[in-house]
Amino acid sequence: MKKLIIFLPLFFFLFNCSDKGELEIQNHTNALIDISIDGTSYQIAANENFIKSWELSNLIFNPEEKTITISGEGLYKFRFNERRKIKPKETTSFYIIADAGAIKIENNSSKYIKSVYISPASENNWGGDALNGTIGPGEYMYWRVRPGYWDVMVIDQNNISYSSYNNHIIENHSIILFLSDESNNWQISKNIYSAKEILMKNH
Repeated sequence: MKKLIIFLPLFFFLFNCSDKGELEIQNHTNALIDISIDGTSYQIAANENFIKSWELSNLIFNPEEKTITISGEGLYKFRFNERRKIKPKETTSFYIIADAGAIKIENNSSKYIKSVYISPASENNWGGDALNGTIGPGEYMYWRVRPGYWDVMVIDQNNISYSSYNNHIIENHSIILFLSDESNNWQISKNIYSAKEILMKNH
């Protein structure tokens, strides 16, 4: 009877143990990232980390493994969809690295912008209209693009077009193009700003 009392706790420990398995997502971009983990949505701020944990069975002969799907996108990150395994007592790291830059178009004029065309500088044609709707006075919009050189043209409500050529876009940063009544033409910011710095300038 004493042996039974001694070995029962050992039996319980060997076959009924559980531990946490963690996923750490590191956002190495300068903008917010929208992600989904197995269908549940989260947001990770610029250059911040996110940790999620699961309680997993850690049986000595057969520890539980959980396969999860991570998907998402951001201003400086194109859409991604990947899978990772989560194991008891381990932290699985997932790094989000910028693979895009962005063009921000600000409308500082009194006219509506009704069309926007964005094309690689190496292309001879503008392609289709990238704007779904309009950009009203005082409004702005971002376009995520591959790093490289891009041409931009907008058309206002009076069918007047304005163009800016060979805009250099780099990963993890934006350039600003804006239209104003004072110059009646495009102006380009002389510096390249991160998304957070752009937002600070708007306030």
